[in-house]
Amino acid sequence: MVGLALFAAIQLALALFAAIQLALPLFAAIQLALPLRHYAYAGNVRWTEEGYLFAWWVMLTEKVGFVRYRVHDPDSGRSWLVEPDEYLTPLQVERMAFQPELIRQTADFIAEDFADRGHANVTVRRRFRGTQRKTQYPAD
Repeated sequence: MVGLALFAAIQLALALFAAIQLALPLFAAIQLALPLRHYAYAGNVRWTEEGYLFAWWVMLTEKVGFVRYRVHDPDSGRSWLVEPDEYLTPLQVERMAFQPELIRQTADFIAEDFADRGHANVTVRRRFRGTQRKTQYPAD
């Protein structure tokens, strides 16, 4: 009886060791591939942010932006200058101003709002000004 339990424990330990031998290289490959995947994307990944999350350099860049929207109704010929803070909180405006997807989503939201007000064919264009600065670290 004791011999059978010992045999089962050894079999379990060997299976666990084999699983670790397979999982460890896979884990290491993922840890290397995720931060380097930005090289697979075209364009400036600091702007598009494709492959940006989990990258080693994500904390080395500080972005600042300023966005305004121009809404134009071709039917009436009227235009409006829209500030994002008419729709967003101050924190949302700050975060949105340097993230392209959030800039687009805000423009879509503004277009929906104007459609609800009776301006169905409006175009919303963004006016963006932004900078990217690498964070400076003090020399040791």
